[in-house]
Amino acid sequence: MIKIMIVATLLGMVWGTVALFWDAYRVSVDGSWLSGSVQVVAEVEKVDVLSAYSRLRLIDVMRDDGVYLSGKVDVYLYGKERKFPVSAGQMIRASLKLHKPRNKLNPGAFDYRTYCFDRHISLIGSVRDVHLIHSDIPLLEQLRSRIVAALPNQSSSGIIRALLLADRNHISTSVQDSFAAAGAAHLLAISGLHVGMVAGWGFIIVWWLLTRREAWIVNLPVRKIALTAGLLLALFYATLAGWPITAQRSVLMMAAAILAWWMRNRSEPLNTMLTVLILILLIDPAAIVSVSLWLSFVAVTALLIWAGRGDVGAAGKEDSDSISFLRKWGAGLFWVSLLATMVTLPIVADLFGRVPTYSLLANLLLVPLYTLYVLPLSILGEISAMCGLPGFAYQLFDLAAMGIAYGNVFLSMLKTWPAGNLWIPDVSLLTGLLYGVGMMISTYFLLRRRYVLLLLCSAFSLLIYLAVAMPENYPEQTELTVWDVGQGASATLSMPDGKVMVIDVPGRYGSRHNGGTIVAAGLREQGLVHANVLVLSHAQSDHAGGAGRLLDHIRSVDEVWLADVPANHGYRAMNRVVDRITEQGGSVRWIKKGDVLAFADAKVEVLWPPKGFHPANDNHTSLVLSVRLSSGEKLLFPADIERSGEAKMVRSGISHHDVMLIPHHGSRTSSSYLWVKHLSPDVAIAQTGWKNRYGFPYDDVVQRYLDQGSKLLDTKHGAVTIRFDKHEERSLAQPAAQGMKIEQYQTRFRGKRETALQWWHWAL
Repeated sequence: MIKIMIVATLLGMVWGTVALFWDAYRVSVDGSWLSGSVQVVAEVEKVDVLSAYSRLRLIDVMRDDGVYLSGKVDVYLYGKERKFPVSAGQMIRASLKLHKPRNKLNPGAFDYRTYCFDRHISLIGSVRDVHLIHSDIPLLEQLRSRIVAALPNQSSSGIIRALLLADRNHISTSVQDSFAAAGAAHLLAISGLHVGMVAGWGFIIVWWLLTRREAWIVNLPVRKIALTAGLLLALFYATLAGWPITAQRSVLMMAAAILAWWMRNRSEPLNTMLTVLILILLIDPAAIVSVSLWLSFVAVTALLIWAGRGDVGAAGKEDSDSISFLRKWGAGLFWVSLLATMVTLPIVADLFGRVPTYSLLANLLLVPLYTLYVLPLSILGEISAMCGLPGFAYQLFDLAAMGIAYGNVFLSMLKTWPAGNLWIPDVSLLTGLLYGVGMMISTYFLLRRRYVLLLLCSAFSLLIYLAVAMPENYPEQTELTVWDVGQGASATLSMPDGKVMVIDVPGRYGSRHNGGTIVAAGLREQGLVHANVLVLSHAQSDHAGGAGRLLDHIRSVDEVWLADVPANHGYRAMNRVVDRITEQGGSVRWIKKGDVLAFADAKVEVLWPPKGFHPANDNHTSLVLSVRLSSGEKLLFPADIERSGEAKMVRSGISHHDVMLIPHHGSRTSSSYLWVKHLSPDVAIAQTGWKNRYGFPYDDVVQRYLDQGSKLLDTKHGAVTIRFDKHEERSLAQPAAQGMKIEQYQTRFRGKRETALQWWHWAL
């Protein structure tokens, strides 16, 4: 047995290596695809239409010189071209400007490069001069269009679209957040649960039809036919959804579950599930690190474990007592939901960054709602729409949407309950593994029907996990982090006593992922999930537009600081932030030039703007803050202040600062010669986007700081973190740089993928 395991492990490693290099070959490209505009002909695999842009996924991409791209391309259409009429399966000719996928270089950042690598997406880019060259719409897309056209024009329709077509782009951000907070986000994806629902309803309908006549019951294998019909319906459902990766894996697992029941062998189901798991990993070795795979596997396996206990009747017998059946079904739902919730807690907490406190309650109510009401009506509406009955389909969808709306209200209510939106710092892998050991022991007690020990072990494991996961981890030294948020600005100042100041959070209002989510994820990685002070320097989206998402993704903000100028009082995004913070019991402080404020043991001086300042350009109203740490270092946060404001502060006597952010991202409108000379910073940090279209920071601006002996850093190369020594006093002759430890975050792109890519780059 040991020899077999060793051989199987070696074969698995070899197969995984082969698959890795094949994936690397698919995504590897040479530099000719990256030089200027590229004329291509390609097939559209997928279309996502969003409020600000449309995204096309292209396959079979051929350049005008006849060269094919082995991988896929994601391209974005903006402005008028956003509404370009194109469907999946059509061919287009377009001019593309392409680049390789790139991660935002921050602690806790989403690994976008790995996401693209695993989906064979080679390049990302923008589109110009796009034209259809093959306008025939495939039958499958025509059917999907009929379904979309029959949906009612209401917010709940976005969830129906996600359930039927795997398109979550039309679900509002607030609704998605409510599902995630309640641990019910799996209901929005085509997962094992949905595939099981569809197969189950197919089984029930066919079984009911075939048992209407005694001759059919006697002469036909009713159960096997019904199981087959359920599987076929699940296959049809997944096909209409476009076979997303989660659906592929779920259908395989559902097929395994049906096969296990078909064989009617109680000792077989788990072995069958393990066989299917091995099959999935053979087809897609990278799936071994897929959260969705393991969540589906746990859910289906838990169902089989519970079914194998024999509590719902002996094999081959039907439960004639409907009340008893419902009671047992309800008990089964409770225990399976409890088991799935407990077992997947570390995965869900790591994936979403929060503990789904009311997950059990949410799933006990929503799973039956979606199983017995929403999905059956949606499937019937889908079939009606495809059969040319849009009016009847609309009525069915409208009824389904009504149930969804009630469910959404319930989730929104749960989110307002105590600990209903409980964010936690990043939890160590060891903590999750120890919790997993506790759950394995609990599962053993479940199989042995030792329910008291099951509950005690589960409760103890959960309490220990929460005791470790909940507390924040304060930094040992004062830390300044300037984040890589693209062409925008954001920084945080964290103190050893746990006080946190966030200075600016960029983003487009209404976007689900922006500077607010980036900073919140970075803070969680650093062990923090709150902010004592949020500073919004001025009324522009590249500094303040992501504040709402920051509030959504941390536990609390105690206070917001705003410049007391008309532009801020009239800026809608600012007003929303003010309203939310005051509703949550926080306060708003309107500040002006000359104010001196305390933050932990640091002193904050407001250098600009004067109260009521009302220039034509909002950049001139930027808050300029000078922060003096207890150890003596001075930090300057000048936002987008321009030359006229700089000149006035120079005349007011502004002097040397140890660390400063370069004003206005390194634009020529700022960083005048006198300004740079008077400040002469030891460290100057530009906040710019990678390959930004403005060309920031400008070379002549950079040179002014270099001429003063400043160390120049740019967030487009990664977030910058500076840690300040805890010394109480520093000699005037001692340079501040000697008391600072400067780090620039580098990408954490997974090493094996990077190695495989580098090998193919060398080979090409």
